[in-house]
Order: sequence, then structure tokens, then C-alpha cells
Amino acid sequence: MTELLGRRLVEELQRYWADHAAFPDLQVQGKHGLRERPQRGIVVKIGGANPVITSADHYRGLVHSRVRLTYFAGKRGAFVEWVREDPSAIRPGQPFPSPPGIYWLCLAYDLHHKQLVVLVDAFLDVRKETLKPKGPLDLLASRPFVPRSMRIRVQPYDYVLEESEFTTDPARGVVTLKKPLTRKESAVADYRYDAGERGPFPVSGNTPLTTAVPGVVVAIGRNLREGDVVGVVVEPFRRPTAMEYGGQWELSADIDVFARDVHDQREIADKTASYLWGVARSRLSSEGIEISQVSIGADSEESYDDNADEPYFTTTLNLACTTEWSEHYPLDMPVRDIQVLATTGEVPPGPPPGTDTERFG
Repeated sequence: MTELLGRRLVEELQRYWADHAAFPDLQVQGKHGLRERPQRGIVVKIGGANPVITSADHYRGLVHSRVRLTYFAGKRGAFVEWVREDPSAIRPGQPFPSPPGIYWLCLAYDLHHKQLVVLVDAFLDVRKETLKPKGPLDLLASRPFVPRSMRIRVQPYDYVLEESEFTTDPARGVVTLKKPLTRKESAVADYRYDAGERGPFPVSGNTPLTTAVPGVVVAIGRNLREGDVVGVVVEPFRRPTAMEYGGQWELSADIDVFARDVHDQREIADKTASYLWGVARSRLSSEGIEISQVSIGADSEESYDDNADEPYFTTTLNLACTTEWSEHYPLDMPVRDIQVLATTGEVPPGPPPGTDTERFG
């Protein structure tokens, strides 16, 4: 949080002063960025941060989204900080850019380009497909499917077959029932199939990745290790995916402006303060950094060369801002649907329907 604020302030001031003809040698750096003190420059230092208590336990509520994170058993998956829907890629009235399914993101090292990349294995959902009879007990899906992803409902009673009531041949797309269906019954299936691999997508620390799963912003952190695997689940509609905890922080920063010429120092300080309070304030606000105050301190002098009695003229800009923080704790077992029996007490033939959770692998 403090590191990001310092980095963003340095980036904003570097961009502002990059093409100023009067100060072509003006350097903007963090506190420890200057090896030698130049003729004129700006140093950004973070003063501190204090939490703002917004609620007793910081709980904000449930997050409803089409996307969520999941993890592969036995695999480390810490390189993704969070995932969100990408508003810039979603169009009203249009389907979500990525079809429902699970997208496994694997972190690998590209020997040719000598960089870390993400490879994506997509396993897409098929919903409510009527299986074609192939014999008294065999049913045929439209394509090969992922092992243990097959979920079958018998119509018209809409009850779910247990895994012990059928066997599968995923490579051939064949399901074999233990008991045959009657003439009035049909089998409707949900399953996943392998849609192939995509990538590679180059990645680096603390950057968003929007091309691996279209419609999804994948936040890449700095905890990058080759071989890490994490899954992005895309749902057909928005549902509760996580509990959100959050609050606010008050942060302060000191921006030291120094120059050999007192007039240069004052001009740089004035223009920097005006830019931060005007243009940069609205730009940073869109990123969640709200600048609440910018003030200019008194001028002072520092010795540049003790032997020649040459001074530096300095002043400090004081900046105060607030920013929000949030943590999402995923809900790993979403309820697919809930069926309620009629109040008459009549039970339909076959196993009684009830709450059923996702069985996809």
C-alpha cells in the first residue's frame, strides 16, 4: 500500500516533468533512488499510514460475480492475488467474453525469451445436454469429457444419479447406466470438456493480466514461482463468490523539492503542487487514491559544497490522502440449485430431489 503510493507519485511526477524544456535534467526519484545529488530534483518520501475503523470486524458483505478463484489440490497457487470481471471487455446485451468453465493458469518459464509466462488450460461447461441412447444401457455425449465431471439428471422426474449408478468412458464420451431407462425417461447431463491450451502470456510482478481469460482481470502479484497453478472459474451468471472485508487507510507523503537556484526551486515546487492538486488528483482518484490535502512548506537552505559555501534551496510539499483496502475470502462450494418438494407431501418416483453441490473436477 505505502509502496504503491510512493511508486505512483513518482510515476506521475516523472511524466509531468519529462518534457519540460526549462528543466531537462530534473530528476524525480524515491527516497533512496538518487546515488548522486543532481543540480535540481524531487524526492518522494512516504510519511506513514493510519487505519480508519469503518466497522468492528471490517466485514462488508458478499461479493456477487461471474468469476472466482479455485485451487488445484497439491499445487501451490499464490502468484494470483485476485480476479475480477473486466468492465472494459463486457458489453451490455452481449455474452460474457469467456464461456463458462474452469481455466487453469500455470506459471512456466520461457527459455527462448527468458521470462515467466502463463499457460492456460481451458475446460468448458456443457449444460443440460440430452444424452443420445446407444443401446439398452449406453448413452452418448456429443464430445469426450473430463473424467468425473459427468452429472446426470433423469427426466421428467429431475432426480440426480449418484456416481455409483453409472460408469463412464470419458475418451469416447460414453456413459453406461447400471439400470436402463424407461420409455418415458431421458438423461440430461452437465459436464466439462477439454477446450485445449492457450498462451503463452508474458507476466511480471504486480501487473494485471487481461488476455489470458477474456473478460477477467487477473491480478498477478510478486509471489511468482515456476510450476504454480491456480484456477479461474467462470460462471454463467453472477452468484455469491466471496466474503469481502475492507476499510480505509490515511496516508501521508513528503515531497522534497531542491535546486541550486532559488527561483528554479520555487517554480518547481509551485508547478508540482498545482499538478498534484489538479490533474493528478482526478487521475489517482480513479485508482482509489483520494488526495485530500497538498501544502507547501517554508524554504530552507542546505550546503552543497562546504568549501565553496554554495547552498541548495529546498522546500517540502506535504500530501495527505486516503485509500481503501479489501480482502476477498472465496466461497468454494457454490450451490447449483435447490429443489423444494410440494407441500402436499407427494414424493415423485425415484430418489427424492434435494440440494446438490458442484461435482466438477
